[in-house]
Amino acid sequence: MAMLTHIVANKIFKKSSIYAIARIGFSKSNYHKIFWLLILIVGLSGCAYKTQIFLSVYFEYPVIVSLQEEQILESGFPAVTICNLNRMKAFYESCNNDDIMENGCIHSIGQDDGDKTEDIGSSGKQDISERRSLLSCNGTFNTESLSKLYLILKYLRMSNKNRRFVGYKASELVKFCSFNMQLCSSKDFKYFQSLRYGNCYTFKSSSKYGKKYVTFSKTGYKSGLDLLLNLGLNEYMSTASKSGMRISVHHASEAPNPEVNGVDINPGFETSFVLKQMAIQRLPAPYKDRCINYNSRINESSEEECMKLCLQKLSFEICGCIDPTLILIPGMKHCNIFNMSDICCLDGVQDNTTRHELSCDCPPSCYAVSYSSEISKARLSKTDGILSNKSKGNFMNHYARLKVFYFTLTQNTFKQLPMFEESEIFSHLGGELSLWLGLSFSK
Repeated sequence: MAMLTHIVANKIFKKSSIYAIARIGFSKSNYHKIFWLLILIVGLSGCAYKTQIFLSVYFEYPVIVSLQEEQILESGFPAVTICNLNRMKAFYESCNNDDIMENGCIHSIGQDDGDKTEDIGSSGKQDISERRSLLSCNGTFNTESLSKLYLILKYLRMSNKNRRFVGYKASELVKFCSFNMQLCSSKDFKYFQSLRYGNCYTFKSSSKYGKKYVTFSKTGYKSGLDLLLNLGLNEYMSTASKSGMRISVHHASEAPNPEVNGVDINPGFETSFVLKQMAIQRLPAPYKDRCINYNSRINESSEEECMKLCLQKLSFEICGCIDPTLILIPGMKHCNIFNMSDICCLDGVQDNTTRHELSCDCPPSCYAVSYSSEISKARLSKTDGILSNKSKGNFMNHYARLKVFYFTLTQNTFKQLPMFEESEIFSHLGGELSLWLGLSFSK
């Protein structure tokens, strides 16, 4: 039986496609067999080592980034959002009631209810806490910051309708509108509300009164969007630290986020945004970015909004309340921003999230369009043809002109591609077996 087993083993060894094993089968001397066995062990070790290195890299799912330049003739003009840096008109600054739209402004001499912190509601959006820019854990109270905080709380206590009522209307801000040298108006702007800037308005070239408006196909100074904006400086609140408009240029499919992507423009100047469009296509899990499509998520339209919601949920879990100047979630208690214990707790949550000691599942979007822009300014002239004679006297302090146009109609697209295809794992394994052992799967 032992002799039969030896004969069978010898025949199998001699027919093996692994060279070292075949040589063991043909070797007559035990010394030769030991030599080829050592060669086989070295080959197996080398094959296992190189395969392990490849697999460790493969399962990190690395990517390569390709850059493509393409024409964007029919992709549409970006959305342009405008906000006044003054969120509420000065006339309502001294009102002691929150239901201004229903009951008018009620003044009470010598009475200030700014320390009320209950029943605050908002649908605004903000990147970071406005409260923290005025008062942080390591800061101290001062008259200016307290006055601003009181007015913020007054604004937050109002209903959405009242907040809209005390702010600027689109017709008050937009005094002249032209797109690709065709007249437009304040009716072409869609309203949305921001905690920090109050009433904001977004121009989308793809829609006018529900119908297709115009498709851009031009570049240069005379193309794009041209606006004359009235800042309404006579109605600025006493706590306003600066005057101007907040401008955000973003893709038409994205929700406005002027706190993150906005730029301030000054009265008395013509400010030009010269654009070039860029796009990024990322890969979803298991690749490193783990990107997602935010359109499929409820109540989250972007990575920034996801982070704000996450911060509030973490604040509620750790502090028992949420920051009333950040995005608010119904049913969650609002922190007292005049209580240093609450303030320090909120700051701690934000700092720990920044240091990644607290995590938020907010990966980037799989497809994102952004706009690189060169911004130039020129002082407005009294001979400007779009200004009426009535407005020319004080236009330097009250008006700003905005122009947004494309420099080029080419788009740079950065596209992530897998470094390895799925089939490459078998190709690589076959290569290592062939190199180290001489093994081939071909007939």
